Amino acid sequence: MQRKVIPSILFFLLYFLSPLFALPADVEPLNNRDYFPKVLRVISEAKKEVKIVMFSAIRYTSTNYRNSPSNRIFESLASAVKRGVLVEVIFEDGGGMISKNDSFSLDNRPVAQWLAKKGVNVYFDTPGRTTHAKLMIIDRQAVLLGSANWTYSGLMRNNEAGAILKSEELAAEYIRYFEEVKKVSTKYIDK
Repeated sequence: MQRKVIPSILFFLLYFLSPLFALPADVEPLNNRDYFPKVLRVISEAKKEVKIVMFSAIRYTSTNYRNSPSNRIFESLASAVKRGVLVEVIFEDGGGMISKNDSFSLDNRPVAQWLAKKGVNVYFDTPGRTTHAKLMIIDRQAVLLGSANWTYSGLMRNNEAGAILKSEELAAEYIRYFEEVKKVSTKYIDK
């Protein structure tokens, strides 16, 4: 008798309680190699605006890495601008505040220059604060959060965790955050 009851109880618990533990339909995990293709897709589908905060990004000029994931993201952002999408990016500046050995600030500069030439509005955060966030807001409807920097290692080698959340309320909250950071940032102007 007891052997028949336990499977019935387990079935009941799994069948009726599993929706309580499932992810909502508007949340999609983006771990490791799932992140990069989703970033490309949401940028290519953007209609009005894409707002990004990124700690570290590298645009590769070597022939071996010209088709790198990060280069493809930057090209996708340039294509979005051509379609009439407003694209704004805030990068970490560093300003030597963290360590003189940190290269991320130097890596971000060529990316900023390339994006600005393509019509992207680029900003650098204030040197007195580290902007370590990795955030994208798409058309005020979805937010992509994650740990991946836009570098070859961040997109292709590292273990990274992220998610895209479809929520206008959450997007509005992160737009406020983006605007707060932008307010104390400096717009990049190519010299």
